[in-house]
Amino acid sequence: MFDSTTINSNIKLNPACNGMLQKSHPKSRFISMTTGSNLYASVFNNDGGEEPFILKGASGSTNKVKITVIQVMVFGDKNCICEIVFNEDLK
Repeated sequence: MFDSTTINSNIKLNPACNGMLQKSHPKSRFISMTTGSNLYASVFNNDGGEEPFILKGASGSTNKVKITVIQVMVFGDKNCICEIVFNEDLK
């Protein structure tokens, strides 16, 4: 019924990164960061000590606002864009 043919070959594909971030919460926002930056350290706290946060306000502010990361897109070697929402806006 069906003809079958077996082909043995090695195929290597190096596709360009294709993707899209779409806003998924009415009060969310997008932030861009570089791995290794202070912002990256506060959002992706690998120590397990503190919940993710960002500093809200003027430059040099110490007003920590707890956040939830909804989605992340990594591009290039050290860059990423995150969709975040303040925890107070989730209630």
